[in-house]
Amino acid sequence: GEKETQNIWSAGNYDFNYVTRDRLKLERMYRGSWIVGAAIDSYAEDMVREGITIKSDSDPIREQEILSSFNRMGIWKELQNAIKWGRLYGGALAILDIDGQDPTSPLDISRISSGQFKGLLVFDRWQLQTDIQVLIETGKEAGLPAFYTVLADMSNGRRAAVTYHHSRVIRFIGIQLP
Repeated sequence: GEKETQNIWSAGNYDFNYVTRDRLKLERMYRGSWIVGAAIDSYAEDMVREGITIKSDSDPIREQEILSSFNRMGIWKELQNAIKWGRLYGGALAILDIDGQDPTSPLDISRISSGQFKGLLVFDRWQLQTDIQVLIETGKEAGLPAFYTVLADMSNGRRAAVTYHHSRVIRFIGIQLP
């Protein structure tokens, strides 16, 4: 038989490792390594540190009220959590919590009254279930889930078994493949 040549190229191999499918391993890495924690946290913290600047012709006092409500409602903290969880777990959702509306219906901003917006509910990818039989059919979101259901055993008592229409969520998708 032929003798195999032993060199640097013959020793290499690639084992496909689904580390992003192992939630406990990801959590141990995040909590146990300051490097992993810093890689996840610094990106999210940098993104929300300065807040936003509203550029419009509207009343500056009204703009300041909006920014103050973001702080009061913890919007920046929840966005930061969603970014962190999206990076750590490969996906997260921030759900628009709007009181008095059917969460399975498409979002209609014109029907939101003062005081109905309660903030953001953030869930990581393991706290939700999607129905892959019901996907968005057209537009830039084609192929993504049309509905997300909060799993009862992963909800930490928050909105268990509630289903949300995709127009009510902000997706934080981890590293996407081309």
